[in-house]
This record gives sequence, structure tokens and C-alpha cells, in this order.
Amino acid sequence: MDHDDNTVIISDSDPVTDMMSSRYEGGFIIDNTIFNGVVHFMIFIKAVIFGDNDISGILKNSVGLCSSEYYNMGRTVSRFDRTVWHEKSMTAATITNMCKFTQST
Repeated sequence: MDHDDNTVIISDSDPVTDMMSSRYEGGFIIDNTIFNGVVHFMIFIKAVIFGDNDISGILKNSVGLCSSEYYNMGRTVSRFDRTVWHEKSMTAATITNMCKFTQST
């Protein structure tokens, strides 16, 4: 596919350092809890939605993990229901991105 000089190809960027990536490690605060990025918050809220207090408790107090560690924890959230997640995840993603782009350093 041909691109003109004004095209930004997000997939070619470093996901950890490119703010447009969901894996960008820029911290923000939601409800007095520090999250080190979108993935951290999304996995945390996934655990909250499905009542997995073990995972949400770990995530609430961990800011030093990398995205892959958060993803791995997200795969273990108990009582996960794909239909419920699809209904609620867009609101969570919107809140997360608002915080990411207004608070991130």
C-alpha cells in the first residue's frame, strides 16, 4: 500500500514510547489509584466488573509491571463474560483515554 508523506503508521511505532499506543506507559490517576497505562487500567476494571477481587487487589497496588504481565493477569480474571465485557469496555476505554491524554506525562 502506498502512503503519502503525511501518513502516520501507528503500527510501525514503539508501543511503549508512542503515546497513541494502548501499551504506552504513561501514568495517570483514577479514583486516587495510580495506573501506569491503559492496559493496566483496562485489566483492573475488567477484574472489578467481574468481581475478581484477587486480581483487582493486585492491580490496584502494582505500577511496575509491563503490559504483557497485565495482559496475562487479564486472561485469568474469573467469571469473565464476553457479552458483558463488550457492553462495558467501551465506556472504560473512553475514561481511560481521557485520563491518558489529559494527565499523562
